[in-house]
Amino acid sequence: MVEMAATEKVSISLDRELLEQARRYADDNLSGWIGEAVRERVLLERG
Repeated sequence: MVEMAATEKVSISLDRELLEQARRYADDNLSGWIGEAVRERVLLERG
């Protein structure tokens, strides 16, 4: 019984860690994508 509770706790913290990683990845991708769009816009305007 105690063993099962410990396993459950580990899987919950793993889920939380995966969520954090996914959020960081999404943030990095989004800011990268925005940066790319801004760069393209600036290059187009300078022509």
